[in-house]
Amino acid sequence: WYIRFITLCMSNFNIPGVKHMSNSMTKRQQRIFLLFLDGLECLTSQKLSLLLNVSKKTIQNDIKILNQMIKDFAEIQSIPSKGYQLRIYNDELLNQFQETFHHEWSDFVPSNPLERAYYILGLMLKNQDFIKIDDLSDLLYIERTSISRSVKIMRECLEVYGLEIIQKTGRGLKIIGNEFRYRQCMAEYIYHKPDILVTKIGKNQKFMNALKELIFNDGMTMPERVFQNFVIHIQVQLDRIENHCFIDFRQNEIENIENEYEYLVAKDVTQLIKKYFGIDFNRKETAYLAIHIIGKKSNSTSAIESCINNQLKKEIDDIVQNMLERVNHVFHVDLHLDMYLRKAVGIHIHPMENRLKFNTYLRNPLIDFIKEKYLLAYMMSLEAWKAIALHNNYVNIEDEIGYIAIHFQYALERRKRNLSKKRVLLVNDYSIAISELLSFSILKTYRDLLVIENTISASELDNYNLLDYDCLITTVPIITQSHIPIIKVNPISTEKDLEILKEYLHFHIPYSLKDFIKSEDIYYINVESKEEVYGYIYHQEKEIQEIELSHQILIHYVRDNDNSHIVIYVLNKPILWKNKFIKVIIVLYIHMHSEEMIECIQRFLSDQRNIDMLIQSSNQQEIINYILQEKNTEP
Repeated sequence: WYIRFITLCMSNFNIPGVKHMSNSMTKRQQRIFLLFLDGLECLTSQKLSLLLNVSKKTIQNDIKILNQMIKDFAEIQSIPSKGYQLRIYNDELLNQFQETFHHEWSDFVPSNPLERAYYILGLMLKNQDFIKIDDLSDLLYIERTSISRSVKIMRECLEVYGLEIIQKTGRGLKIIGNEFRYRQCMAEYIYHKPDILVTKIGKNQKFMNALKELIFNDGMTMPERVFQNFVIHIQVQLDRIENHCFIDFRQNEIENIENEYEYLVAKDVTQLIKKYFGIDFNRKETAYLAIHIIGKKSNSTSAIESCINNQLKKEIDDIVQNMLERVNHVFHVDLHLDMYLRKAVGIHIHPMENRLKFNTYLRNPLIDFIKEKYLLAYMMSLEAWKAIALHNNYVNIEDEIGYIAIHFQYALERRKRNLSKKRVLLVNDYSIAISELLSFSILKTYRDLLVIENTISASELDNYNLLDYDCLITTVPIITQSHIPIIKVNPISTEKDLEILKEYLHFHIPYSLKDFIKSEDIYYINVESKEEVYGYIYHQEKEIQEIELSHQILIHYVRDNDNSHIVIYVLNKPILWKNKFIKVIIVLYIHMHSEEMIECIQRFLSDQRNIDMLIQSSNQQEIINYILQEKNTEP
């Protein structure tokens, strides 16, 4: 019966003028098509193969199949020396074709082992009963051994939610665990992981319009993406209620939720659901709905600005202070005087505490972009998160960390503007008058570009930490090793002196990738599993933070007691990590100048040619030569 049920779910959607092929189109082919729609530039088969973790030959075959599907209104054309580009002939037919995407979860066709594991998870969560491995094997047209490999991945996924798979002889597999976490897992693997946001209730436009109006009239703010996520949780809740699987709370938990304004909003929503779908909510299910409304509250920029002149609650302000202290301790970046950051993070923490308390989370659709484009801010947020110390049992904290990272990125941008003037230490062994005249002469020309923090004699130099300055300007020879530029000028400044300063102020870039990486710190290693990688890289227990990026890149960072430096490991083949396949591991050892180091590696990774080289190369010396080339380490 189960196989017949799935087959019935996979029904066609007939659209006039478009040959419907969504059933024969794989998830990967949909992704390829959407990448061409979203992109303004040509895409090579190499780039597509990296994005989708398949061979170039597979990409080329998929493009041939796609061209057959879209031949009535578009074509993916091959452009010599550039790649592929989508040419559209009929926008109306194109829009109709797009409407066939993701109508139902059952239309999702897995295209790699990770997607297959997600798909089977979705099947089991929806089915909620035992299902045999043979049935799964028949459904997906794959061998039992492939199903068994998928089950291993599934167990790791379920462990995050505190759920488990049980197996009984003659009956098969079944997922069991806490009902609250079960519903969270359903939302993740039936809707979010397959990137399917269409729900049964979402197709009822009258209900959707009425729900939006109700939320607005009750004074709640929900951006569109947050609202769609809320609808998904309602759909999951209705599915569970219809299957007689109900949520459970202790009496004091319900009373606490009923004291929130959002409980009244939830009661209004339940009445609307009853009107359109005839489903009654008991007291506990209403409280469950209220929890998701609490977790979906959003703060605006005006709310932050209106708070600037007011004080945060002391307990919130203390948490923010601890967050900023931890960031400064690890990265040596002091942001504690940025009042806008303090207020913005403080205001974000308040509704976040409710999400933490009730084990819900605010999904972040930009999380991959944030990790890749704002790497330092994301790393800071990972450290700041530890200061909150409330996340031990929290599911999917990555989304929340991403939101905090946006506030840190904004703070870093403000800090760059504030620190745009170079901090100068002026060394002069002549008279005070000469020092004052030299200072006046320099500032007269470059007042907007530098600030002279101190003027000292050469004998006092040992009493100053040169890392507190951006450059040292001296009228006498200085023999010392320094990480900052030392610029020699005449006591009475000349035009040539000012030109030398101009060259530094406008064009000097203090750090490149070569300052943080050596040839002996670049490896090509043969490994078969994640455990082997850990054993190869770390010979002793360390506190490691991991950040999975796109393009098969993994960032590790650990604190170092000596200096900031980078070690790169290129694997012989991609290995499934948590949510992505990984081919390159970059370990960042954090100490002084970590900010500059992270900016250097981000600059390097922003060039697709550099990523392509790392992924494609199988020769250690070739990798070393390429990375340490001047043109690849400088901006």
